[in-house]
Amino acid sequence: MLSEVREEMVAVIADVLSDGRARTLEQVLAELRAEYPESVETASCEYASAYGYSGCGQLMAPVNAVADALACLEGRGEAVSFFRDGLKLWQNAS
Repeated sequence: MLSEVREEMVAVIADVLSDGRARTLEQVLAELRAEYPESVETASCEYASAYGYSGCGQLMAPVNAVADALACLEGRGEAVSFFRDGLKLWQNAS
């Protein structure tokens, strides 16, 4: 199930990044929460369950899900990351 959730997150993040603007992980997550709240909730629950998050750690599940999906996109060559003014930004590779 986690791999299915990861692929769903990859798809929605690719959609968010499709406009070509660079964003921080936090900005990507904020847009996902606004545009795809169900996907974020599902990913949060699956990551929390898969990795045994509880309490405060459970609050990090959405961040970890987005970071995992961004790394997956970068590994596939569909997104790039770079640093600007001390911030790590993510952008569509095309």
